[in-house]
Amino acid sequence: MTRKRTDDRMEIEGLTLSLTCGGYLGDQLCFLSAARSFARTVGVPTFVETPLPEVVAAYGDGLIRAGSCGPRVGVDPQLRHRVKGTSIDVNYAGTFLAAMGLRFAGPPTLEFPRVPRPCGLPPRYAVLQPRSVHAPNPPASFLQGVVDLARSASGTGMPIYAVGRPDGVPQLRGVELGQLGEGVTQFLSMIAHATFVLTPRSAAAHAAAAYGVPAVVWLPEDGENWHMDYPDWDACRLGFAGLAEGDGAERVTSFVRRYA
Repeated sequence: MTRKRTDDRMEIEGLTLSLTCGGYLGDQLCFLSAARSFARTVGVPTFVETPLPEVVAAYGDGLIRAGSCGPRVGVDPQLRHRVKGTSIDVNYAGTFLAAMGLRFAGPPTLEFPRVPRPCGLPPRYAVLQPRSVHAPNPPASFLQGVVDLARSASGTGMPIYAVGRPDGVPQLRGVELGQLGEGVTQFLSMIAHATFVLTPRSAAAHAAAAYGVPAVVWLPEDGENWHMDYPDWDACRLGFAGLAEGDGAERVTSFVRRYA
């Protein structure tokens, strides 16, 4: 775990970060982003135990490495995730940084890898993540309403591609399903190069924030929507009743027209 240096001090060969609470795709991606900040701060070779070695490789600079070496540091932000209302961690990225013992001055951002444009897609397209694995989901009629508004507001026949896990996805008019169930790097590529994203509070929302892609985000009333308080990211936020009450439909239409 250590090696002798010529000046008689001991140098750590590496540290291994492990997300001990497991976590879904969004958790794993945010964990890797925070691990890079950790590696820069400690100045020690940093390894990560992760089911996403392909994402680690996509960063391409060796700042973090998939695998294990040296002392193992458990990272468990789960209790920080469940804070209601507001949090000193500011947003979801902050919970992982804080769990690693890192300080930050302002709202933290996410650092996801640069990914190539997907092959075979038109220059302009939208992405939909239909369901969240963890957060509450609205009924299928809500999703169809958001899709219909987005298609109408884009006015150019812009295609909408569904991404994420294929299980539990309802039948939706006007949505291409061929990208469902693709790998994580393809998932990130689809979002990084999209014109806009339609998403619940889930992995696609974190990815849209990381890549600065505008998004319509629907949010449950569970007190944890501070997770999405990322800086310099344009997001149209909706409650589950947002299309039927108030100006929700008008806001979605205006938002999509701004970018389409």
